[in-house]
Amino acid sequence: MEVKSENKVVKTILKYLVIAIGTFIYGLGVNFLMRPNGIISGGITGIAMVINYAFPVLPIGVMIFVINIPIFIVGFKVLGWRFVIASLIGMLGLSVFIDLIELFSFPLTDNPLLAALFSGVITGFGLGLVFLTGASTGGTDIIVKVVRQKHQHFNLGTLILILDVIIILIYAVTFRMFEAGMYSLIAIFVESKLVDVVLYGVNYGKVVYIISDKAEEINKKIGEEMDRGVTKLYGEGGYSGSKKTVLLVAIKRRQITKLKQIIKEADPKAFVIMTESREVLGEGFQKNEE
Repeated sequence: MEVKSENKVVKTILKYLVIAIGTFIYGLGVNFLMRPNGIISGGITGIAMVINYAFPVLPIGVMIFVINIPIFIVGFKVLGWRFVIASLIGMLGLSVFIDLIELFSFPLTDNPLLAALFSGVITGFGLGLVFLTGASTGGTDIIVKVVRQKHQHFNLGTLILILDVIIILIYAVTFRMFEAGMYSLIAIFVESKLVDVVLYGVNYGKVVYIISDKAEEINKKIGEEMDRGVTKLYGEGGYSGSKKTVLLVAIKRRQITKLKQIIKEADPKAFVIMTESREVLGEGFQKNEE
């Protein structure tokens, strides 16, 4: 029992340490790249940056904390204390580090495109570390989760993106900072991609389903020309009742063109479904690099 208790304590400490590191990295991106170039982030941080742009006397970190207070109260009632407590730590870390780092920050570049790209990489990596722990930095993450409690059909990522775009549009129109708004969109796009890399790894791929009367020929060519394993699924046509062989194969993104070529040459009438795969694990997929 004592060993389990000690392990739990160690895991908890490591969790909050990762959250602290993630929010610190995020603060670096905001202060060294975003703020000096008029670029804003998404979510509550973006709102706080807009307020700071209008009223420089109001620190970004303090505004993040103030705006989040009612959001966390609602989140606590709807989502429960476990998620909210971890996210509270993330929000506090973000608030503190953004204001502390500002004290010794300086512009790394005056090129807004470079600032947008690299700030997206840095803040995305920081956020990814926070999300890895199962926490968040509060704000729109909690708002969206609360909304989805009653509207499960809403896509979480889409909702967050919509909120971020609205915040940037308000910033661009209000202060007539249209170029800065466009660079902000670039930063948020890069940030979202880096979050995905941290959370899901770089083993992105496609899962392809192939329904063809020449399944055997396609199967053979995939093995010989692409060095990919294929799984056969056996089905039946819903209308015709005829037996069908469905080929299932996981491929790298860069192999899509080659696979399409193989299918087209073997059976131009083949029915093909390609779906995005966030992560593909297994020796057969990771080993066969081209």
